[in-house]
Amino acid sequence: MRALREYVKDKSVAIIGNAKSILYSRKDIDKHDIVVRINHADPKGYEAYMGSRTDIWVTGVSQRKAAEAYKALRFRFIVLTHVGWTPQMIDPESNFIIYEYPVLSQARLKDKMREMGDGSHTSTGLRTIDMFVEFNNYKDLNIYGFDFFITEDITSNSFHRGDRLCYDIEKKIVDEFLFNDKRISFIKDTKGEA
Repeated sequence: MRALREYVKDKSVAIIGNAKSILYSRKDIDKHDIVVRINHADPKGYEAYMGSRTDIWVTGVSQRKAAEAYKALRFRFIVLTHVGWTPQMIDPESNFIIYEYPVLSQARLKDKMREMGDGSHTSTGLRTIDMFVEFNNYKDLNIYGFDFFITEDITSNSFHRGDRLCYDIEKKIVDEFLFNDKRISFIKDTKGEA
């Protein structure tokens, strides 16, 4: 992941999640040096709220259909957060580098979740945030479109509360990141904002 780590160095990074609450207010996502999108976070039709660029795409094992949609987008890196995902189905002529989220990082994060409660499976969003926090070389890290599944997922119009993920524990971990690193901002969208 050396090239990805170098790419992020001293840059303003925006991580864009899929919470429907991201549509509550307009924002200038593209002002950041690097825009990271997660899973199905295709900005088409939502550019005023989610920006239009994608520099890094982070996806989980269940996102195979999303790869087809992303062929038209230009990005430099893909990070796969589940071991065993087959990158062959992505257009081989695309000009990007594929990485896997480190297995040791995933084990560390799962252990942390177990210590804090009963959650042992981590979301792609938390893995993404954790990866950048571990890099620890960004100018600033700005997190948009995460509300820990209080609102629906923008791409599927569904809630994930029935999943085995423990979103309350994930929120505590992100809160800890925010407390420990003042370069990290969590942009919370609430209804009624302009």
